[in-house]
Amino acid sequence: MYVIKLGGSAITIKSEPFTPRLEVIKRIPEEIEPALPKLVLVHGAGSFGHQIASEYKIHEGFKAKPQLIAASFLKRKMSELTHLVQDSLLEAGIPVFPFHPSSFMIFEDGRPIERNIEPLKGFFKVGLIPLIPPDGAFDIKRGFSIVSGDLSSAIVAQELSASALIFGMDVDGLILEGELVEHLTPEEAREIAKRLEASDVSGGIRGKLLISAEVAEAGIPVYLVNLLEPYRLRKLLEGEKVPATIITS
Repeated sequence: MYVIKLGGSAITIKSEPFTPRLEVIKRIPEEIEPALPKLVLVHGAGSFGHQIASEYKIHEGFKAKPQLIAASFLKRKMSELTHLVQDSLLEAGIPVFPFHPSSFMIFEDGRPIERNIEPLKGFFKVGLIPLIPPDGAFDIKRGFSIVSGDLSSAIVAQELSASALIFGMDVDGLILEGELVEHLTPEEAREIAKRLEASDVSGGIRGKLLISAEVAEAGIPVYLVNLLEPYRLRKLLEGEKVPATIITS
């Protein structure tokens, strides 16, 4: 069973607000086909979320009333992106079912302290494919916190003892000094993360490396692969060696 995160930078043009990469979204059913039906999908926010969240500092928690309209608008735009992904999959006959982290997680000071994914597990057993978007969650100290797709991916992968967690990105994997890093241990991933700065409100590649290290230590390999390259993900799922970064303990 796989958990696959469709990166926001791959399914949207991150520099252009509310601009999806429709050619990538339409290709997703073919890309994930080898993993069906034992699959949980997660998608990122990209240009449908990061600019709003950053402008209104949603990731810092509730501080002022203007954030309330911004949070509501952010939820609305995220739903638009989720619908685009869902429509593409439905047209291919893939029964995806959105699950929103705000309905099954509680945070405290930016960290998840409670989660109940039993309903997700139940629907998964029935045969529905969970599709988890980025979301906000109630935070008992901050009022609300952002639940990134990366974090949801890691939580679900560990809860379901996934065979692998795969991050679909807009690059071949972790690139350092112009070269693809093909393999990392959790310790190496953390050391590299210390030298990087977060590039967006969800932590960017720095956050992804830290989350990947945790998942890899739990015995689940993590792959960073280029979703913009047609059928790169499909080939990986079929067992073919492709350019990618793998993080394993």
